[in-house]
Amino acid sequence: MKSPVANNLQRAGTRRPLLIGIAYGLVVIATTGIIGGTVLVATREVMLSNEREYLRASAKTAAALVDADILSTFTRPDQERSPAYAAAVRPLYAIDNADNSIEHVFTAIVGRDSMQVVLDASPVGTHSPDGLPAHKSLGSTVPATPEAMLAWAAKKTFVSEKASPTPWGDGLEASAPVLAADGHVV
Repeated sequence: MKSPVANNLQRAGTRRPLLIGIAYGLVVIATTGIIGGTVLVATREVMLSNEREYLRASAKTAAALVDADILSTFTRPDQERSPAYAAAVRPLYAIDNADNSIEHVFTAIVGRDSMQVVLDASPVGTHSPDGLPAHKSLGSTVPATPEAMLAWAAKKTFVSEKASPTPWGDGLEASAPVLAADGHVV
């Protein structure tokens, strides 16, 4: 009769290493998941920060290349076909086409809650992925972005903190003030 007791004790003892192994395995899997998630979040934040700084530099460059004193001379939509407009929009067009991570470059005069488009680098007749015209005509009005209102008021470049939906997918928006020769924001 002692033999069955010994077998039961031996079986119970053999289960313990199996349970310990399963528990250790689950701890390793959980730890790996936590570390992987942390690395993923940290990497995403670093990449977003780098993209924001790149976009800030691109917006500053675009604003610096625009002749602010000429912007005020564009007041009618028919001027979009003029050589002066073509010369003024050329730097924006070059920036827009040089980098596929920048989707739309334009200048606008900021009002209270709207912006009046002056120069738009998107060629006339092009469309955004949602089928709407990508080009905004001279004088057309669009809602003012928070970044544009801040850039106009503070005379500084602003980039959105978080990505927002755009016709091209989630994206960041940046605005830089275009300064005239006398230092005022156009």
